[in-house]
Amino acid sequence: MKPFDIHGEFAPTVPGGGYALRRLAIRSAGVTILSGVGRLAIQMVGTVVLARLIVPRDFGLVTMVTTFSVLLMSCGSNGITEAILQCEQITHRLASNLFWVTMGVGLCLTLGFAAVGPVLAKLYGEPALVPLCAALSVPILLSSGYVVHMSLLRRAMRFSTVAKIELASRAVSVTTGILFACAGFGRWALVLGWCALPLTTMVGAIV
Repeated sequence: MKPFDIHGEFAPTVPGGGYALRRLAIRSAGVTILSGVGRLAIQMVGTVVLARLIVPRDFGLVTMVTTFSVLLMSCGSNGITEAILQCEQITHRLASNLFWVTMGVGLCLTLGFAAVGPVLAKLYGEPALVPLCAALSVPILLSSGYVVHMSLLRRAMRFSTVAKIELASRAVSVTTGILFACAGFGRWALVLGWCALPLTTMVGAIV
């Protein structure tokens, strides 16, 4: 996607005027709803399959860590999407600055979360949480890499593209987890599947 003109101004075009814009908005709403249903279905199927391949203890250990990881992923991108969508005028330079700010915050949160692994391990009495925290800090940084790009796609009303990226990333994440679980990786299959989600999303949004 190249939404910027030669002067660096964000200028997506919707041919056909107001009627075309309304039609696009309605179609985009439908695509968004279908995408949400699709992601939920894929996740449910994946969870059922993984539940038969991985012991409950491993699920519990990973969940202990992802609870905090998801929170930090949200904190790192909080307000960026809204700022891009609501800004009256956005240039390539502004988008680039927001990208690097988001990446900087994401890097700090990633390093910070990896560092508190021993604290969580002592709090829960589970030494296994130390390497899990280090591994599950990676998605925090990866998620920072696509926030601006996905926001620009939404601003350009490219909801079909957003839906395809989200569905594909969810499918890749679940498939990765199942394949590694079948190979006997245990809890690390869940970790690898979780890391595959933001990685696939970032690649899809940037490419």
